[in-house]
Amino acid sequence: FAGLVDEAMKGFSGLFEACRQLWCGRQDFELLVTSDPRAEWDAPFVRWIGWQSQTELPNAIRGADVLVFPTIAQEALGRTAVEAMGCGKPVIASRLGGLPWVVEDETTGLIVTPGDPMDLAEKMTRLMDDRSLRQRMGRAGREQFEAEFLWNVILEKHYQPLFGKLVY
Repeated sequence: FAGLVDEAMKGFSGLFEACRQLWCGRQDFELLVTSDPRAEWDAPFVRWIGWQSQTELPNAIRGADVLVFPTIAQEALGRTAVEAMGCGKPVIASRLGGLPWVVEDETTGLIVTPGDPMDLAEKMTRLMDDRSLRQRMGRAGREQFEAEFLWNVILEKHYQPLFGKLVY
């Protein structure tokens, strides 16, 4: 989870609950959180890694198996989901705003019902239990990142038609 745990709209409480439920049946995972420790969210499955700068965050994402984007508020794009795809990681994201456009369900990741810890736990379990699925989705995410989200692609695809030939 890369976000602000204290902002309810980021959905951390639902992710925490999903992990709490999972922990009752399995202890083979940890939740990496890019925040300073919070007593109210302390649990044996949580590892607080502190706030990550834009240069540090990709390394933290590369060290994870999956990025979970459990927002319960509209997100226009979901930059962290795009960054995870750039790192070759599958994304579990809420079915809100632009996230279903960014994360192609069953191809680059899995889409969940916003604010539903049971659905989130089910999707997390699916990716935890299937390494080849994680790898396949991670590769597909990286391919989508290269095809749609690299700066030169964005400039040529979206800005050049508006402003004419671009000079780099």
